[in-house]
Amino acid sequence: MIHYEIFVTPHSSLFIGGYAEASGQSDGDTAADAAGLLLPGSAVKGALRESAVRLVRGAGKGEDLLRRLFGEEEKVEGRIRLTPLRVELAQEENGASARDLLTPTDRMHVGLDRRLKQAAPQRLFHNRVTTAGQGLRFRGLLTALEPLSGDELAFLHAVISLTDQVGAGRGRGLGLVAIELGDPVEECTALEVPHADALVLVLEALEPLQLAGVKDSSNYTACKDYLDGSMLRGAVAARLRDGDLENVMGGGAPVCFGDGRPGGLSSFPAPLTLNEPKGGGALYDEAAVLAAEVLTGRRIPRPENLRRVEGTIFLYEKVWTRVQLKRRTITRAARDHATGKAAHRRLFSLEVVDPYLTGAKGEEDTPLRLFAAVAGRPEQLSRVVEAAQGGLYVGGDRNRGLGHLRLAAVLADATLPALAERHQRWVRLLGGLNVPQPEATGVLVALGPLAVEPRRLQQALAARGLELVHGVSRRQIHGGWNSRAALPRSLGSHYVPGSTFIVRRQDGTSALPALDQLETEGLGPGRPDGWGRLVACHPLHVDHAKEVKA
Repeated sequence: MIHYEIFVTPHSSLFIGGYAEASGQSDGDTAADAAGLLLPGSAVKGALRESAVRLVRGAGKGEDLLRRLFGEEEKVEGRIRLTPLRVELAQEENGASARDLLTPTDRMHVGLDRRLKQAAPQRLFHNRVTTAGQGLRFRGLLTALEPLSGDELAFLHAVISLTDQVGAGRGRGLGLVAIELGDPVEECTALEVPHADALVLVLEALEPLQLAGVKDSSNYTACKDYLDGSMLRGAVAARLRDGDLENVMGGGAPVCFGDGRPGGLSSFPAPLTLNEPKGGGALYDEAAVLAAEVLTGRRIPRPENLRRVEGTIFLYEKVWTRVQLKRRTITRAARDHATGKAAHRRLFSLEVVDPYLTGAKGEEDTPLRLFAAVAGRPEQLSRVVEAAQGGLYVGGDRNRGLGHLRLAAVLADATLPALAERHQRWVRLLGGLNVPQPEATGVLVALGPLAVEPRRLQQALAARGLELVHGVSRRQIHGGWNSRAALPRSLGSHYVPGSTFIVRRQDGTSALPALDQLETEGLGPGRPDGWGRLVACHPLHVDHAKEVKA
């Protein structure tokens, strides 16, 4: 993977639609986010592809270069990626002049009646555009997933020299630019990797992320607040060197990838037993209350007006807090690969997560980081870290400038208190609720999807001497599409992350050995993709049940 600097200098105002949320007084805003004005990588790459198609048609050759660099729909993945391009100002630009350049301005437009070749009546609209000015340019990175040959690099330079317009409104004098490709950027990231069989990869988002599955019938794709272990595993597999794939991903003991969640080492999916008051206030976990009600037959009162907490939670200043991500909806146009232009009337919408966390008042925004646990032999994990250091691309629309992650750090595995200590705290809590033989009980939370049917779940627990006495869970259908065979995958269902199960031993002895086995081995298939992972007697169940009384 090789990174090149790329610069775009505007010679006229720019309008990149479909990225920023339009303000109430305009019909559309040029591309921007909370960090300021930008040029989406998809807009620049789309302009480059149009120029590449024109060049190939004019020369009558070069289709193979076009296909290798820019890809072919559903057949060949292009080798180049572009990050969002951020604003750079010349050093002499400061004060009021700099603020003017960095502030979008309103530009009025009138709709045209193409039949009469004159302005259409009552068709006035205005957009907010990026103002061109001396010293303003945009800088980003163009990444080649594989080293470019001499012919490919010469073709790319020719395409860049031909590209002189970006964005919309080209017939109205908008979007005139000059593009320049810089020298390769050396990335020297020296990370200290602990010698262990369990690590946490700290992945920093350099671009917006689209972490979702198949688009629904409304042509809108929502975005999750975490990175699936299967996505991370696929991204690492794409970057492994020849010969390492079977050693790391195959065989009888492949590397297991957990979900990447924001917040920190303590982050995990909110248990389905976790609630919060509708008007705000301290969190309330009802796992202990549910266990006491089932095992004693008594009704225990709860606070009123509660609602379920969803998403990812983490420990912040000794308080469990829900992660709040900055989301936005962007509009994309499907690409007509025959012409290189946007396909007519083929728009779709994506919800994305911005690559930063909004800071408190007076504080700067911080980069969005995902913490993903991986487990395997030390030599396997060293190969995983080596692959991730070159950068990973995850999620949807990654060939249009979304989903670029860099490896910011490698940490030792997140350490909860020892299971014996956690179980003892749970036992003391249930003992205070007059539960008989509380040491025979435990509570399990699914850290990832759990692909077992209810009947098989009970059988798996029974094989370890446990019985399921209560559960707060939700099942979700999963399927997909096999593009190679052009056939749908068989449908199934699984327990969603955060599903909570209360178990006990029928003979009244301690449940600790069985809980330790479940936490170590997990349940069901799909462990390499982060499925079936469990945590037993999480401290949260006790921390937010302190006010519960018998």
